[in-house]
Amino acid sequence: MLLIPNKDNDKKVGSLYSITNLKVSDVNLPIHYNKRFCGCSFDWLSFVTKSSFVILFNPFRNKIINLPQLERHRGYRRNAKQCTIQKLTLSPDPSEDSDCLVVGIFGEYSNLVFMKLGDESWTYEDHVHGELFSNVLYYKGQVLTIDHRSELISLDVSINQKNVLAPRDLEYAYKTYLVETSNKDLLQLWRFFESFVAGGKV
Repeated sequence: MLLIPNKDNDKKVGSLYSITNLKVSDVNLPIHYNKRFCGCSFDWLSFVTKSSFVILFNPFRNKIINLPQLERHRGYRRNAKQCTIQKLTLSPDPSEDSDCLVVGIFGEYSNLVFMKLGDESWTYEDHVHGELFSNVLYYKGQVLTIDHRSELISLDVSINQKNVLAPRDLEYAYKTYLVETSNKDLLQLWRFFESFVAGGKV
């Protein structure tokens, strides 16, 4: 399903569009729709507010989980107006397991941030000159990430251990995505840009 604006442009109501059934369903959102949307895991939508709080919302159970505020001084320049999460994933479903880990890609330098539900604050991995991450996904019991070299990495944040599962085997891509299919297969997608110069395409 895709999260889209509703037809009346009501910022408190969003719409879920089913690609397979070609059907639109409206849902009441716990926050205004114009807040930063940063991912979906196990039917939980994740948002970051303007004041840098993270909210998890399950539209099917009508449940909300409020997470701690992100620290503005980490991962951003001093004049940054808002800090946010680029992508967030959960492991496992917080509706079924209270020992849920929340992992996100955070800040201008694409570092990792994580916490367990019930923690009072986030834990930050600041590797400004080290590994930068472009995507994160919980898949079959593992937290998987894509680093700036487009390598697939299995991550254990509790002991700060990273294992390379698949090295880069294509030319440099602008951005790499991890996608789980409806058949539970894992796909790695590469996004490229074409450069145009006078007289032709590079």
